[in-house]
Amino acid sequence: MTETQQKLQTYEQMFAHRFSSEDHEYQQYVQRAADPPPTVDDWRGRGGGGGNQRGRDNRHSKWRHFIFHYNMLQINVNFREQFYLVQFCSVLFYLVLCYSIQFYYI
Repeated sequence: MTETQQKLQTYEQMFAHRFSSEDHEYQQYVQRAADPPPTVDDWRGRGGGGGNQRGRDNRHSKWRHFIFHYNMLQINVNFREQFYLVQFCSVLFYLVLCYSIQFYYI
């Protein structure tokens, strides 16, 4: 026999009764009492402010300038108008970019 087949037979003999009624360690594990669920203390203190900051001015946000301008540009328009507006802005950006590159290489 080859060495691999000998190892395979050895492992088959070693683990023949694994997780069965003849495996005493497994039976002890199955018959023990269930572990209690873990308890987590209140890790987030409620004192000292914090809480819900939604809708409040966040002056330290790096996106503050974008949110400010975005809120000023909010208009009630339907989907088609939004689509055309996005297309117009992207074409306008492309034209400005091409125009600035044109003067860069002169």
